[in-house]
Amino acid sequence: MSSVSAGSGDLVDDRSDDCREHLNLLEESYNRGGEEVELADADLNWCKEVLQFGQDLNGRRTSQSVPLRQYKYRVDFNGKTAPRIPLCRLETFTRVRKLQLSCTQAEELKKSFRLNGYMESCHGFHVSPVDELGNDVLLSKEEEDGWDLFWKTASQDFDRECRLDPDFACLVGKKFKVWDGNHRLTVWNQVSSEVKYRNSMLHHPRVRCVVVRPPPEALKEMEVAMHNLNM
Repeated sequence: MSSVSAGSGDLVDDRSDDCREHLNLLEESYNRGGEEVELADADLNWCKEVLQFGQDLNGRRTSQSVPLRQYKYRVDFNGKTAPRIPLCRLETFTRVRKLQLSCTQAEELKKSFRLNGYMESCHGFHVSPVDELGNDVLLSKEEEDGWDLFWKTASQDFDRECRLDPDFACLVGKKFKVWDGNHRLTVWNQVSSEVKYRNSMLHHPRVRCVVVRPPPEALKEMEVAMHNLNM
């Protein structure tokens, strides 16, 4: 396993390009003396996937907060972790950054997903149930009718779980714009539609997501905050 510097002279496991981008962003924010933003347990666990390698950035350890501006607009579900969202309910959002995977990068992501399917060790997506104008992104019957049985079941299970809890009822029938994870979403969807994987539950996953809802006037701020994260 190769390694990269975290900026303080220590070495951090180089598990993936996206983790390296997270580490770079965190390091830059520390160097700027970035604002400390409180995180719910779900978000903290997501961040720990990047920081769990046991390293301190600039000699300081992140415990209960992390200086990432996008968390200002995290949806608060009364401290609860949102149900995992079916991949089919996510939608690419190229406002953050145009898709620009090279053929080699795309094939590497495809190879990993074909081999392992969705793994819990994959860090979560950042998603929003509204578009850039602040309008809800709704799931249409036409879209749902075009899914295979695995996606239909996953989507129905998600809505059923959300209806059982008033805090998650706002997610029923929604699609989600992806602020972070567009490349993974695009490649994984391509693999799940391949004949070999059409009947594989591992390749029709419900994924961990951090749900954000930035107001239209804050989109530029979110773009800046998410630009280096998006993969």
